[in-house]
Amino acid sequence: MRTGHEDSANVNASDVGNQPRLRRTLQTAHEISPQAEVHTARLRSTVGVLMHARTALAVLIVTFASGCKIHWYTCLNPDEGHRDALGNLDPCHENDADAGAPSDAGDTDDAFPGGSCYGTCVPTPPGGWAGPALLWTGDEINAPSCSEVPRAPAVAYTGHADPSDGPYACGACTCDPPTGSCWLPATLTASSSICSAAGGEQTSFNPPSSWDGSCTASNLVPAGKLCKGVPCVQSVTIASLEPIDKCKPIAAPAPIQPPRTWKTFARACFNAAYPPPCTTDGEACVAAIPGPDFKQCIFRAGEPDSSHLSCPPTYPDRSVFYEGAVPTCTPCECTKPSGSTCSGSIGLFSDAACGVPLIGPTYMLDALGPKCVDVPLGSALGSKSSSIPIYSPGVCTASGGEPMIEPSPNAATVFCCQDPQHPNPP
Repeated sequence: MRTGHEDSANVNASDVGNQPRLRRTLQTAHEISPQAEVHTARLRSTVGVLMHARTALAVLIVTFASGCKIHWYTCLNPDEGHRDALGNLDPCHENDADAGAPSDAGDTDDAFPGGSCYGTCVPTPPGGWAGPALLWTGDEINAPSCSEVPRAPAVAYTGHADPSDGPYACGACTCDPPTGSCWLPATLTASSSICSAAGGEQTSFNPPSSWDGSCTASNLVPAGKLCKGVPCVQSVTIASLEPIDKCKPIAAPAPIQPPRTWKTFARACFNAAYPPPCTTDGEACVAAIPGPDFKQCIFRAGEPDSSHLSCPPTYPDRSVFYEGAVPTCTPCECTKPSGSTCSGSIGLFSDAACGVPLIGPTYMLDALGPKCVDVPLGSALGSKSSSIPIYSPGVCTASGGEPMIEPSPNAATVFCCQDPQHPNPP
């Protein structure tokens, strides 16, 4: 048998379960024999080539119009010019003396060794599924090479399952110092009672929305205004300053130690050559299961959301594997700052131009709660103004930075395998 064709073991998984790759060689028109030209005249416009899915067939098509002779091969790597013991052209080594024998190494160039199924016949996969292939799962250290699997030397798939939780760690999350400012009082309310008494009539002396602290005469209360027969103004309650701030978390650190990201390794092997036929329609010839660690499976790769894929009855055992995983740390987060304070002052005036103050020039404000000040009975509340408050930051508490391993979301592959106890359900 011919050796040295190791490239057949690196066939893309999308070739599994499909027709064999067919190579063609072109020869100029003057090389076509007269007999071939006669046959070509009968096939001048359209050449129909019918190939049963499991029938060994090598097709030679001669096209006169294009001036070319096209050879179609049923093996992956045809040995052009190779002849058998009788001198006949045998590019796929179908007539080698050891084809199909126990000593045959199972070259992927053997199109139909022995002319019958060399392994076992299993149901063909439904549309959209690849395979069948022999799936091995376990510890990667013990994983066999596909080159060691009889009649299935090509790799169809390599992946993982069951992400590990470590061992690795993340650095501690921290927060930048809080940044913020202070909102001015949103409400000023006059009362017909003094601050120590309750139940007085309320009158709004609110500043405009989005007040910047400049002098404003909004909602002025004239002197001597009555509320239910008593002066409306005997005290004024001023809302507190309000800190508006937040902390920015520092990005979660990378893992400190590289993890062993997976507990389970998966490898699927298949025969890249076009297999010999099975006698029953709807069945494919595949390599026999070489041991208890293998399963006969079909698979569907590249599914971002594998949850909707169910297995057919002929391959009921479902597993999901991933091509990779990303060891990460959970994002860092910061609580709302605590202990932040604001300080400032406000002035109350009896005129509309902030020129005639009531008792004292200003009243001190903070973020601890509203302030109530008593004023002369029946005073006019004509205007108010405020200083720009001073913000003092508090502290934030950091969280996050926990180890986390996530499978690559777009690399899920669903495998559906035969039940070893009932490989061919009704």
